[in-house]
Amino acid sequence: MGTSAMAEPAVAASMTAHATKVKANQSAARRAAKPPTTTSTKPDARLASLVAWRKTAEAPSEVLEVVDAVIRRGSATPRATMAKADPKEVAAFFKSTGLSMKAIAEAVGVSTSVVSTVQRESGDRWSVQRYLAATELILAAVKKAAVKAVK
Repeated sequence: MGTSAMAEPAVAASMTAHATKVKANQSAARRAAKPPTTTSTKPDARLASLVAWRKTAEAPSEVLEVVDAVIRRGSATPRATMAKADPKEVAAFFKSTGLSMKAIAEAVGVSTSVVSTVQRESGDRWSVQRYLAATELILAAVKKAAVKAVK
């Protein structure tokens, strides 16, 4: 019965406290996350005239295909910018779990190099949405590891 029976309530309390803290951080991150922004562009007059010309154009099919491609490319919606997770917060969370980088990578389904780079200020960053999804997977891995440790 030794120390493991006494440690179980402490581990459960620690996990509960950790989960509460993570949920509070997630809520704060959601509140602070900016909605996706897109660059608002005015319709290009050249594109508008090209579209008008295309409606009445009589030209070889090759020319019309090129014009159609230009119209599609010119009228495409710009990419949305997503709010990014703070690398310091990501690193602190990873450290607080007590899991190795390999275990975190396996839980999230990425390589260890991705886990390493999202923790660095100069590295690639996860979006807040991706980070929140990863935290759920990592917390599940923490619980799984705790159950294995008890057995």
